[in-house]
Amino acid sequence: MANRNNNRTTKSNSDPMYQKHFEERSIKKIPAQYTTGKFYYPTEEELSEIITVEEHWQFGDRLYKYAKKYYNDESYWWLIAWINQKPTEHHFKPGDKVVIIPNLSEARKLYYRE
Repeated sequence: MANRNNNRTTKSNSDPMYQKHFEERSIKKIPAQYTTGKFYYPTEEELSEIITVEEHWQFGDRLYKYAKKYYNDESYWWLIAWINQKPTEHHFKPGDKVVIIPNLSEARKLYYRE
């Protein structure tokens, strides 16, 4: 199974800014941490080539509820956030359009650029 961190590099962190924390933990550096990922959002053209559905955000909506409804798996909430270029549900306002790719395989294929 693909992991959303598969294409990210790791780096060691020995920045002096963290020296106090390193000393408290008896370490000289953070052995490995992921670099900031680059997000490639789906283009309008890509979305026009696959089946999507639209919901309209309402008070009380949650991304994990949409993931459960469409993918039968709450853990894919982040995929819906990514498609809509809104990192959390707090970025949605009532009435906002929520685009969902109901076919999980298609959504994952687009995300992972498989």
